[in-house]
Amino acid sequence: MRFIFYLALLAAAVAASAVELREVCLRAVDLGIAGRGATEIAFLAWLGDGPISLPYRVEAKAVVKIPLVFGIGGLERYAYTSYILPDRLENNTVICISVPNASAPPPGRDRGGKLYIIDGAYVLVTSKPPLDLPPTPVVSPRPVSVSVAKVGHVVGKAGGNQVAEAYLGWYRRKALSNAEMPPRGVRFTTVDLIGATSHVWLVFSNATRPGRYTLYYKLYSPKNGTVYKEGVVIYVVDGKSPYYPVLLISIGRGALSEASLYMTVKNDNPYPAVVDLDVVGASAAPPGLHGRWIAGIASKSGYPEFALAVAGGYAALPIRLPPGGITGTEALRVWLSVRICSRNTTDVVRTNVYVGSYWAGQITFNYSHRDGSGCAVYHTANSEFTGFIPTAYIDGEDISIGPLPAGSRLTVYELYAQGRKIIEPRRLWEWEYISHMTAVLVANAFVEIDITPLRFLGDDVEVKIRTAIKPIVTPKGAIPLRPGFHEIKHYLPDNDIPSAGPEGLAHRSRSAVFRGIPAMVYEASFSDPFKAFLSWLSGLPNIVDVTAKRQVVFPHVVVSYLMKTSSTWYVVTPNATYIHVGWEDVYQPAGINLGFYLGQKRGLVAVGGYKAPGITSDIWAYLEIN
Repeated sequence: MRFIFYLALLAAAVAASAVELREVCLRAVDLGIAGRGATEIAFLAWLGDGPISLPYRVEAKAVVKIPLVFGIGGLERYAYTSYILPDRLENNTVICISVPNASAPPPGRDRGGKLYIIDGAYVLVTSKPPLDLPPTPVVSPRPVSVSVAKVGHVVGKAGGNQVAEAYLGWYRRKALSNAEMPPRGVRFTTVDLIGATSHVWLVFSNATRPGRYTLYYKLYSPKNGTVYKEGVVIYVVDGKSPYYPVLLISIGRGALSEASLYMTVKNDNPYPAVVDLDVVGASAAPPGLHGRWIAGIASKSGYPEFALAVAGGYAALPIRLPPGGITGTEALRVWLSVRICSRNTTDVVRTNVYVGSYWAGQITFNYSHRDGSGCAVYHTANSEFTGFIPTAYIDGEDISIGPLPAGSRLTVYELYAQGRKIIEPRRLWEWEYISHMTAVLVANAFVEIDITPLRFLGDDVEVKIRTAIKPIVTPKGAIPLRPGFHEIKHYLPDNDIPSAGPEGLAHRSRSAVFRGIPAMVYEASFSDPFKAFLSWLSGLPNIVDVTAKRQVVFPHVVVSYLMKTSSTWYVVTPNATYIHVGWEDVYQPAGINLGFYLGQKRGLVAVGGYKAPGITSDIWAYLEIN
């Protein structure tokens, strides 16, 4: 079967023309986009059956970012240079667009905007919905002298633009991950799409080695093999952009309840290559397939004061945004107070908020008074920004605040992003996903939490909770974890806020795995979980040493060993997980997978309340199980 596909690929490639992009750098005023936001625009070209989003780069500004961690000295050694995009394009802001060697005029069916001919290629300048590529920073670009002519205005069909689809979500699925290919070699892959997928983009990432590739695709029914669409595209990757949309496949909103996408990639180069291919889908999936995510920090009483180590720098909180979301529901919460310990202060301090390179908004601090230390104290700023995440293409980023004046000291109460996500497509057999929650708590460490309920036949439910603690890694090195106990609570309370006596998650058929080794699950019987654990532990015949992956037999030796601070170990109770990070493991991630059988019980699962030596987090991940 694959041989037949390979022959079809070779035959179709003979007739297909290659999509080859070349960089053209222009001023914003030349394209009539001066004054617009850098992330509000998109550039489209019509190639084959539909439009592709053209990669583009915007002239960026270099800034210094300092990781937003607390109670750690010498943070200046972790300061690093980053690049931010302007909030608005000026007349002379340089934009570099990767335009095709040739493109046809748009048919005007779906997307509207201003039509230009740029160096011989038709390019539509339009508003950017979430699935078009976001801009990326470029340093010190220079405009080039090419022909630019505005040739008209394209009117899109009412309701055809993705922006108008109020219930549109997106997801990203890896098709080929850094797949190595010999010269002229071929790789095959298949991806299942989620229900109600209306559009699919096939996208190369910049992990793909620059060169020429032939891509064959076939959209078909996995049940009966019916082929809905198929075709071939030849694409040349130039290595200048993070992503390269190769092809848009329009399915029709809600047309297919179930579909799979078969793809064949051929390396047309005379040298070995690496291919990284994503499938980005747009779906009007029902609410049952919507998950939630949250990433950042929060504390009711505020975190320890953060002293800015570099004048004019940006305080940056590293976060990870899971790919996938629902248009327009993302939100960024910023609640901060500031003191400025300097003689040179002003009545008003205005500072910007960025997510990675992208401007989210501005916050204002108004002068209040000077404290006993002579520092200027400003009123607390409390703001929320929406719609700031440009697309599904963003993963690891940071939330940064700046520029901040010399002598600035921040107190952070809330700094987090949140939104909705579409669950990745997958085959469902005896169980189905009924919802999902992902949280990344950033309190001097990455604390990743995934809550996934599984519904079995008969409507019995088991909750899977994955927790991982990881060091924050900056371009200047990793910030070590705090040695000692790290606590993550998990509850099934009767209301949204865990109280003094919530019901613990059910004990029956609980399981835990730590670094691939079955972990201990402990039944609490004392008020102090740690003392109770040691009391229970002393009666055990043996225990697994997760560091050496061997069994230690004598109970008193086990207790003595675990009391040492050098090793990493753990305790699981019905209401909390305790991970003890040893001083030898402060640069190593530690994680545990838990399974809690709930049976017919329904309610709100809550995971969070993270505590570590010297720091806490009041963020909770909630998931309603119906």
